[in-house]
Amino acid sequence: MTASVLLTTSPPGLYRMARGPGVLRERAVRSGWQWFEANGVGVADQAGLFTCLAAALSLPEYFGANWDALLDCLRDFGDGDAPGIVIHLTGFAAFVATEPADWATARDVLTQAASDLAAAGTLLYVLIAGPAGRGLTALLP
Repeated sequence: MTASVLLTTSPPGLYRMARGPGVLRERAVRSGWQWFEANGVGVADQAGLFTCLAAALSLPEYFGANWDALLDCLRDFGDGDAPGIVIHLTGFAAFVATEPADWATARDVLTQAASDLAAAGTLLYVLIAGPAGRGLTALLP
């Protein structure tokens, strides 16, 4: 599968991208999708992850910086007019390597949000830059 067909043929969820999103980003934005970029360089722990995601996703001030609050805020994205949401995560390799339990929980929360939003009619794709594995389906260039 190529990244350029992701938005029309792949189920919502988490995917690994070996290359930058280029054409996919252009296509998504042109089609009215919300696109978010989260750069995890320097994220060393769970608190740093929540801070990074809160800023990148413009989460509301009442975001409680915990897993349940993150899931709730992600579910709220379904209240908008956009047909879908893409969250592009880059620079999280160090966090993934040093905080595997938190990374597994983050992955579970993002997967649950994608499932919940899809059931409500909004598509959520989380594109993760980096090496294969860790439960992610690879997108081929």
